[in-house]
Amino acid sequence: MNELVYPTLDLFLYDLKEALNATDEVTRNNQEIFTKKLPKDVQIIDRDIESEYLELISPSRKDFEQDKELDGYYYPVRLNDTYGLQISCSVINKNEPQSVKEFSHLKSEIEQRLNQQPITLGQAWILSGWLPENSMQNYEEIAQDCYKYFSPNRNWQRDFQGEANFCGGKIFQLWQPQNEPTDSSNRLYLENTPILIAIYPNAEIAQKAAEFYTDWMGLFSYVSKFNWAYAQSRLIKKNIFGYYKKVESDRQKISLQHRQSLGHQLTASKQSLDHIQQDIKQYSSDLLGLAFQKQIIDINLTNYQTRLEIIRQKLDGDNQLEFLNKFVDLVNKKYLVQIDKDSENMKLGFQLLQDNINTVRSRIELAKAERDRNFQEFIAVVGAGVAGVNFASADKNCEPIFGKTSLFCKTPVLFSLLVFIIAAGLTWLIRRKWK
Repeated sequence: MNELVYPTLDLFLYDLKEALNATDEVTRNNQEIFTKKLPKDVQIIDRDIESEYLELISPSRKDFEQDKELDGYYYPVRLNDTYGLQISCSVINKNEPQSVKEFSHLKSEIEQRLNQQPITLGQAWILSGWLPENSMQNYEEIAQDCYKYFSPNRNWQRDFQGEANFCGGKIFQLWQPQNEPTDSSNRLYLENTPILIAIYPNAEIAQKAAEFYTDWMGLFSYVSKFNWAYAQSRLIKKNIFGYYKKVESDRQKISLQHRQSLGHQLTASKQSLDHIQQDIKQYSSDLLGLAFQKQIIDINLTNYQTRLEIIRQKLDGDNQLEFLNKFVDLVNKKYLVQIDKDSENMKLGFQLLQDNINTVRSRIELAKAERDRNFQEFIAVVGAGVAGVNFASADKNCEPIFGKTSLFCKTPVLFSLLVFIIAAGLTWLIRRKWK
């Protein structure tokens, strides 16, 4: 069984403090989600200043309560618009080797301390420890064992991304999704959550490597942000497809409505067109949202590369962290390319919808014009009939035509109705002929 001295597990988690156009209520709710991950007696001091790295409590760390088996602390910070929290948990014995099975126990302990609060942006883990004196254990075999007990259902060969020398020890990187995607859910699917396994030859080198935790805090925040932004872009894409289908469905309803009476057709078509306009508006808004997520990825990719360079400069020449560039390749070759393709396709779809809707709108305008023309025709015909009735309303106008004893002359209503029909009919025939 592989063993390490002072096995330590660190969780770096990130929550959004405030977003663009977020209300004060949303910002307060974000802060509440974050602070509930801390012990109840901890009060954060979040000054209203812009800062790349602001420690939120004084002193900067809150140690775990007295525990005979575990040692650990909370370290909350704010990174501009993002809250970051490091929860570190270790086996308290720094002298005797411990089984790497302890990582399973440490993980359960940290997860319990989150108080069932969600992690809104992302997370990363670092597993670390140093070798027993005169140990002949293989670094990679130890790392594989650590990962097996940390994530029993995961596969080392599939998740492994690379290794490098680091501060005189070895560091291994793995990726795994934070949660599984589901087609029926709008949960964010955050892929490629980083996990680092660091193994050092002795306590002195492990202590030296711990000085980089603030750098890891910053580096992982950028990973979380561009992972989160890409996940948001997938939800936006899904929403846009939904709006496209709804617009197409309403457009087809309008086509079917043309088989109905003109009055009912116009009323139903106007309702469908109103629904379409709302969906088109949301479609257009989401297209902008897709471009906005790409900007978030671009900015945080640049910040990631800058922070990675800072870490390299702090290290001596024997350290190689090229495997951390895999995130850069992933973002450039997948995230940004995919969003560009989606944006292009969605814009073409938007143009197609606009063209189709303009055709539908023209058809409705023609139907409306036809209705107005028919109404004008009806008014003209009725007006002619009424004028004829007024002209022939007197009895003297009836007698020369039908005779004094005629039923029409004895019943003025019948005579007026006959005159109305004749006048209206002649008007209709004349207007029809001259169209």
